[in-house]
Amino acid sequence: MNDGILDTTVVALTNTDLRARAHASSLNRRVTLLERCLNGSLRVRYNKILFDEYEEHIKEYRNDLIEIFFALLDSNKSVYVKRSTLSRQNYNRAYKCRWPSHDQHLIAAALNGVRPSIYVTEETLCQCHSIDLCIANVMRYSSSSAP
Repeated sequence: MNDGILDTTVVALTNTDLRARAHASSLNRRVTLLERCLNGSLRVRYNKILFDEYEEHIKEYRNDLIEIFFALLDSNKSVYVKRSTLSRQNYNRAYKCRWPSHDQHLIAAALNGVRPSIYVTEETLCQCHSIDLCIANVMRYSSSSAP
């Protein structure tokens, strides 16, 4: 099982009416990603900053998927990572790849994971996939990305 780190925007943009889910839409890709987490084919890794961001952006659950996602975070089927920042060495590596410092908590959650992938909506972060920190993928989940 691979590990996944879901940026807040990926989760927050899924907190909507799921009846609008068209087959090739970005909403469908995000819903499918959350379903993979919920059915156990992708294990969620998160840290305090990510959890706080999830709670800050999702004040009310608009669908069952989000409610179950939060329950998953509170279970032993996800991995809570104590570290939310990078070591100086890892920060320098991320900086050289132009990874934004305000998103270093995503990398911190991914470190030491099992073939971790970071799921984001920002194209800028996808261009940083060459980070030499053992992160398998940085995958974009927005309207113009491929599934």
